[in-house]
Amino acid sequence: MTLIDILKYIILPILLITYLIYTVNYAKELEKSVLFSKRLRKVHMIMIWLIPFLWILIIKLFTRSTPGSYEIENKKENEPFFDVYQNNGG
Repeated sequence: MTLIDILKYIILPILLITYLIYTVNYAKELEKSVLFSKRLRKVHMIMIWLIPFLWILIIKLFTRSTPGSYEIENKKENEPFFDVYQNNGG
């Protein structure tokens, strides 16, 4: 068995299977995403099949949440920021 045969029959199928599994899984995840509009999802779908691993990494890099962004609560506080009657000395 030559080096060409090893590449052709062992390494190439492993890379192809890895490519298909990784791309199909991310395509399913992208289809469920509400982050992108329908048109933008279609563009990303095309791009992950044309530039598979690189485009997926680019999307993940730009869409990950920033540290601390999930901790922000949108609620009104019960206490006012500054209470005039409490601080007037009376």
